[in-house]
Amino acid sequence: VPPEAPMPVNINQLLREVLELCTPRLLAGGMVVDWRPTAMLPALIGREGRLRALFKQLVDNAVDAMEDNRLKVRELRIATARQGEDILVTIDDSGPGIPQELRFKIFEPFFSTRGAQKRTGLGLALAQEVVNEHRGMICLDPDYEGGCRLRVLLPVKSHDES
Repeated sequence: VPPEAPMPVNINQLLREVLELCTPRLLAGGMVVDWRPTAMLPALIGREGRLRALFKQLVDNAVDAMEDNRLKVRELRIATARQGEDILVTIDDSGPGIPQELRFKIFEPFFSTRGAQKRTGLGLALAQEVVNEHRGMICLDPDYEGGCRLRVLLPVKSHDES
């Protein structure tokens, strides 16, 4: 299969589609979604299928974390914003968060905080790969309390076109 060609991608639309795919699980888990797209985001030049897989993985991880969490509040917050020449996507969950000592390992292949029987541990490694392909950045917010916050920063234009 040849690699998908980069094309203009509407990140808000793509995230809305990912949320629709995840709706049955979110409803079943009693999770509240706080969706805050920034209006008038520029289209991003990227591989739509890869970006969809990236955000689906991040939402699935958040849902997994909250399913394991016995707390009453299960909230998934997704926001988009423009930051200069980049688009910032923030995904917060009210799960247990990632322990300090594991934070530097979460993007390594085969590392999982969830026990071998549940996952391959490739999710965030693949997410990192997709972000790298788009010359972006993905990071865990170390100061976020009350769950986990991931920030994905993607350039609107790939460096090939500049």
